[in-house]
Amino acid sequence: MLDNFYSDKDVSLEIISNKKVGIIGFGNQGEAHAKNLRDSGVNVSIYLRKTSNKINRVRRLGFSILSFKNFVEWSDIISIQIPDSKITNEN
Repeated sequence: MLDNFYSDKDVSLEIISNKKVGIIGFGNQGEAHAKNLRDSGVNVSIYLRKTSNKINRVRRLGFSILSFKNFVEWSDIISIQIPDSKITNEN
């Protein structure tokens, strides 16, 4: 078992500070990641299904929502934050 503990002083945002990060999904993980990245100065945008019940929340929090084509073209990094059950065909 490792006894390492890492804190803010152990990491740097330099590698992503000039990147545009796209987040797919806005559940518990997607929202937390998007907020943390934005609060750290990273440019973040969100992609959601057109029928998502999170659209109003995303907009209220000040995030942009892009069409899929624009989202993919805009993003330097894409983080998929949706449940595995929504990605696979496994039941």
